[in-house]
Amino acid sequence: MADHFHHDTASLLALLHQGPLEEPCWNGFLVALRQQMEANAANIVLQMPSGEQKGIYTADSDFNDEIADKNLKITRDKYEEKYAPLSPFPYEIMRDNSLNRLEDVVTRKEFKSSRFYKEFCQPLDFEYQVCLVIVIDNGYRAYLHLTRGREKGNFPTESSALLMQLLPHLQISLRLYAELQFAKQNISVCNQMLDQLGVGIILLNMNSELLWQNPTAEKQIKESSNFQLKRKKFSITRIEKTGHKKHENPTWQSLVTDLLTSDDSFRCAAFTIEGDNPIGVLVRHWQNSLSVPDKLKPSLVITMIASGVNNPLNTVLIGQLFNLTPSEAKLAAQLTQGASLTEAANNLYITVSSARTYCKRIYAKTGVKRQTELVSLIRNSVAYIS
Repeated sequence: MADHFHHDTASLLALLHQGPLEEPCWNGFLVALRQQMEANAANIVLQMPSGEQKGIYTADSDFNDEIADKNLKITRDKYEEKYAPLSPFPYEIMRDNSLNRLEDVVTRKEFKSSRFYKEFCQPLDFEYQVCLVIVIDNGYRAYLHLTRGREKGNFPTESSALLMQLLPHLQISLRLYAELQFAKQNISVCNQMLDQLGVGIILLNMNSELLWQNPTAEKQIKESSNFQLKRKKFSITRIEKTGHKKHENPTWQSLVTDLLTSDDSFRCAAFTIEGDNPIGVLVRHWQNSLSVPDKLKPSLVITMIASGVNNPLNTVLIGQLFNLTPSEAKLAAQLTQGASLTEAANNLYITVSSARTYCKRIYAKTGVKRQTELVSLIRNSVAYIS
């Protein structure tokens, strides 16, 4: 068995390092590990650093088709709620990065007489169990569980040695997962802010193939017939640059070639895509030193801003920034978004006289003398991008 373990360790490590990219995470690793350990079930339970964040649960078992659905439902849907509190494993006090066998924490007699065994383990033939505690320094904590049935008997010494051999690789894999989640979180925050501002971002490689786009850009591409995305290759069918006669307007390919062959690191092209909602477009050659293949390296960055984007202003933030009452802040927001005093009064269901009174107070508090100054003040504040 020792030779068998040694022979398959390399394939286990490959699956383990691939785990953070899988859906569900580490599924391929669990399948291979369970088979190699001759276990009837294996799972990874990942706890997030914050108790408010839901962790992940990935499991594999050798249950036959007739009872697989029932047993997996018991394991996934009810274990945490009903059976986890009954588990003999003292998760809170188990040492970091330690291997714990069931017999280390409870006798066979105590285990078999427990409600945990009778209601959960016995129906699933979970007679023998091991739990590896995996902890990394950023707060992530995971538990790798393996179980065996009565027929296979307890886990041999070689299995414990294999799990401890895998421990540092599990920690690396967990760190990779944490970094990926951190990056996804940052991208999500940026996407939300760009969406509020109506800004689309597209990254293309040197062949104009799409590498990445934010949700706003994806929407803009779908809504404009001037944008084409076929087999991941992006192009703009009609480019009308300001100040150019029609016959002088460049094609997309000539524009790209001009940008990519220019020695100017700040070379860019700006134009407007006409339509019901005109879109301002800025295409820039992005020179970078990323050590990745050319087909994965961003060479062109496209920024697109649709005109007429008029998201509701955060009146609470306007009030905080300029010491305005809620009514004054709502009026200030209306005026900033282009409404006249009469229109703002109608929109807020107040009289024009009340609107004039609020307006005088707003001017006094902000130090402006006319509506254009108020609009400029608020549009240049963080309230406008909140």
